Amino acid sequence: IWFGRNSQGGGVYDAMQGTAQTWLMAQGQTNFGALCSFADSYGHVFLGGTRGLWWVDATKPGKISANDARRIIHPLLGDGVTISSLRQWRHYLVIAAGKHILLLNLKSFNTNVAQSSLLFLHPQETNFTGETYQNAMLVDRTDSSLWVATSDMLYRLDLNSWLQQPKRSITPQCLLVTGHD
Repeated sequence: IWFGRNSQGGGVYDAMQGTAQTWLMAQGQTNFGALCSFADSYGHVFLGGTRGLWWVDATKPGKISANDARRIIHPLLGDGVTISSLRQWRHYLVIAAGKHILLLNLKSFNTNVAQSSLLFLHPQETNFTGETYQNAMLVDRTDSSLWVATSDMLYRLDLNSWLQQPKRSITPQCLLVTGHD
């Protein structure tokens, strides 16, 4: 059983052994705390908070330590963005990060972490008016919709329809012009 506190750290309780192992920020055992966590169907445990999104391969044999946690680096998952909720929807990890919803493809993540894809629902597609709440996402088994609670509203997202929309690639270009006025 994974547990955490965003301001203090986290740990694991081994129900078979009846023991707990904690990693505390104040004692230098870890540099992040967990506000939310989720174990996916591939054997990964994801931990989110105000210091980004971290993952642990929980299928590895032996005792798990704080050094086993790896950070997922992405501009929308940086320090200061509160990752408040995680949920699996089909083969995606749904990440509630501030006012954003991101989808991490777990199939590609399980195959090659460095080549995994992260999709992003634009704020105009979600239209959230408040920050997402802690551990407040639900997948509706009747129609596969995703329910997300924010600080001021409850939203229903049809991810299946959204994923069928055409994808557009954006290649940023920067033009620098120098000269005299």
